[in-house]
Amino acid sequence: MNPIMQHQALFNQFVDFILQKNVLSVGEIQKSEPMINVDQEVRSLEISYENDSSVSVKLPGKQSVPYDCRHLGFRDSRAKAWRYFIDILSNDGGSFNFGPAYEYPEGDRLKRIKVKHYDAQWKLCDEASKRLLSFFEKEFGWVFPKGYKLYEKVTTGSEGDRKFKFKVVTPYFSNINKEAEADFSELDEIALISEINGLNNEFSINPECGGEASSRLVLAIKTGQKKYGWSDNHMRAMVTG
Repeated sequence: MNPIMQHQALFNQFVDFILQKNVLSVGEIQKSEPMINVDQEVRSLEISYENDSSVSVKLPGKQSVPYDCRHLGFRDSRAKAWRYFIDILSNDGGSFNFGPAYEYPEGDRLKRIKVKHYDAQWKLCDEASKRLLSFFEKEFGWVFPKGYKLYEKVTTGSEGDRKFKFKVVTPYFSNINKEAEADFSELDEIALISEINGLNNEFSINPECGGEASSRLVLAIKTGQKKYGWSDNHMRAMVTG
């Protein structure tokens, strides 16, 4: 082969190789692009406190699903960021406040001192938010724009008040009928599973029935966990089918 043609052929092969390495498929491009309605998805999400190591997460039209802190990306229930998050969920209203960022000795605005508590609270909130965003991406396939904040300022609250964009629902067990809890505790394991299946079917037929059926379902499952040692995976399987 002519040396010039040989060099041209090698050059063409090199160009083809570079193009193949750098061309993204449409699917890959779409996957990396933020969802247009992701903020709306977040705002329609409901999260409620269950206990010191787990929360319930509910998508619109779906049943509440319990998640352990580790499933949400936290080290364990003793992690500071998790404790911070749980305290917010269990707080009536779900709002939080970092407090003042600066102190001004003797009222001198030119001599401000950074408040360590503010930084500590902000860092805990930021860490909790990052772990939740990562969980949403993995669990629901949501793609967030760079710098997306999971919380925002409360316009009608006190100065500095903030809240998460998702709905913080009043803890289930604060409104649970104590008689129902006692009834579930008296059931043997087979009867309790039968009760859970019935509540599950009731919710599946009419997801909008919400409140009572959903609360009783969660209570029944938690009773099984306490009394019969059901694992978190077993609990999730029951409510998701």
